[in-house]
Amino acid sequence: MIHAEPGPGGVHPERLRSLVAEWIARVGLDLRDRVVLTEAATGHFALTPVIAAQAGADRVLAVAEDSRWGSAREACDAVGAARRALGAPDRIDCLDRLDPDTLAVADLVTNLGAVRPLDAARIASLREGSVVAAMCEAWEIREGDIDQGACARRGVRVAAVNEDHPLVDVFEHNGLLAVKMLQELQIEVHGTRICVAGRGKFAARIAPVLARLGADVRRAEALEGEAALQAVEGADALVVADYDRTDLLLGEGGGLSIGALQKRAPHVAVVQFAGWIRPGELRAAGLRVFPEEEIGPRRMGRTMAYLGPAPLVGLHSAGMKAAEMLLGGDGPIGLAQIVVGGGDAARAAEVSR
Repeated sequence: MIHAEPGPGGVHPERLRSLVAEWIARVGLDLRDRVVLTEAATGHFALTPVIAAQAGADRVLAVAEDSRWGSAREACDAVGAARRALGAPDRIDCLDRLDPDTLAVADLVTNLGAVRPLDAARIASLREGSVVAAMCEAWEIREGDIDQGACARRGVRVAAVNEDHPLVDVFEHNGLLAVKMLQELQIEVHGTRICVAGRGKFAARIAPVLARLGADVRRAEALEGEAALQAVEGADALVVADYDRTDLLLGEGGGLSIGALQKRAPHVAVVQFAGWIRPGELRAAGLRVFPEEEIGPRRMGRTMAYLGPAPLVGLHSAGMKAAEMLLGGDGPIGLAQIVVGGGDAARAAEVSR
């Protein structure tokens, strides 16, 4: 029997090849004659340049930098290994820095780690008519990641993606991501008492998934006041899922103190799904928290790639497709969300294959 070398994350390369091919076909991603600028990264994120290459990009420029997930060298090695494992065309150039000349040749730029921030200086180097792929929904774009005013002045369009589009439906993975994070804390979900705290789309999607799996789910719109204390009363777990708020939600000086939480739920385990909390204070009080590092506001504790490659491949294929549509390609009605653009860009949200 022949054993294939594993792909990113240890996943069998045949599964990864199938996933990438399926998603390119599903959203109709066609990057022929385009230059794509994205990041080189480790784990499942190594697949992003490969998706672009498999979708026909003329060139893929993948920028690597040192991060807590690995060194720039490791990121470049991961992308190269992924390309070989999937049999993608040899059109990926891994770069150790992002300079004006690189920005100037790009048609499509992804708003991913090593490419951010797309500030005024970087936007000034992009050519007029290029498109930034936000790689998320419009409301998820963080201040400082993309200078939208500079984009408008330069004639650079910005495309977000409708993650609830029937062809994509990747947002639904967030409920399962919360389940996995809870299980990291040995919260079995079924038969447990779980408080989901937060406003907006994340909390609204997570709570029903937990309820369907048999959890006793309580909701708190905000971690403050008597309503929040009642919601966490006797809870086995608290899932903090509020991406929109930028203030401290849980910890000294925040909406809810660790002492007040512990008084109502002495053994509670805390998942920081999204939103600013103080995990160090939780650990000091003898409470479990996942992840243990402080993530700050408007960030997810773990991305959907933590579940496996499928949601990342789906989101990044759809994110690049939304940008391709603003470059003039046809695509599914309602997939692209126009953040910055006008004229021909407005047509992109209303075209169909």
